[in-house]
Amino acid sequence: MGPGAAQPPGLHEQREGLHSGPHLRLLLLASSALHYLIAVVLLVVAAIVLWRAVHDLATTNQPLVTATTTALNAVLFTIIILEVMRTVLAHLQDAGLQLQPFLIIGTISAVRSILAVGARLSLQGTQHEPSRTLIDTSLRELGVNALVVLGLVAALTLARRVAGMPEQ
Repeated sequence: MGPGAAQPPGLHEQREGLHSGPHLRLLLLASSALHYLIAVVLLVVAAIVLWRAVHDLATTNQPLVTATTTALNAVLFTIIILEVMRTVLAHLQDAGLQLQPFLIIGTISAVRSILAVGARLSLQGTQHEPSRTLIDTSLRELGVNALVVLGLVAALTLARRVAGMPEQ
């Protein structure tokens, strides 16, 4: 081709056309609609879990320790759901991928697991003497979860320092 002849569009121009075409806008709109739907579903699920926890706590015939542990587990699960919803909302606000909510979710999950192990051991102890195997397994599980909590809290602290956020 000569110097004045029109050249076919290069790869860069082709990519720019892909990034601004109507099909991309349609996909982005569909993605946003699904994110809104996911946020609403997560909010509804969180409300149902919390309502059920309060209802079960108020109407249960279980011992108070068991009922309270179950309710606390449900409340922590509700917090996890709300944190996941918060990451969806952050995505809708064009905040991109948020690391901190995932670290918080992981920390809450590990604490929830620690509480579940403690409750299981407490309930076993009131019914009969737990076996040595159960105690050893539970202590290992508690130790691993404690290390996970410490690691995630350290990662959260580091992420907040890097982002210049105050520690809470």
